[in-house]
Amino acid sequence: MNDATSMALIGALLGALAAGGLIWWQSQRRLKEAALRVEHLEQARHQAVQHTSQARRQIEQLQKENGELRHLLARNGQAVPPPKAIAVEIPTSSDDDKAAGFAPTQLIQR
Repeated sequence: MNDATSMALIGALLGALAAGGLIWWQSQRRLKEAALRVEHLEQARHQAVQHTSQARRQIEQLQKENGELRHLLARNGQAVPPPKAIAVEIPTSSDDDKAAGFAPTQLIQR
């Protein structure tokens, strides 16, 4: 082998080594970023689970207190009003919405 061929071979090997190192560095950086995103999402999920369980405990406590108050009223001979249903208003589209280019809302019957 002459000097030109060996220099070309060494250059190619160094280039391949540099390219491999760059690819490895980029992949490690992306893996770290992905791990951070996963950790952040896991923390958010954990916090949502905690909030949900706290809300359920509060609802359970309120229902228990409500039942005790109803029982107390019934024991004292007072009329116990039936539980009220929650009224939910569904907004309908107005003429302003139609003029702004919004299509009317289509409700799906279930």
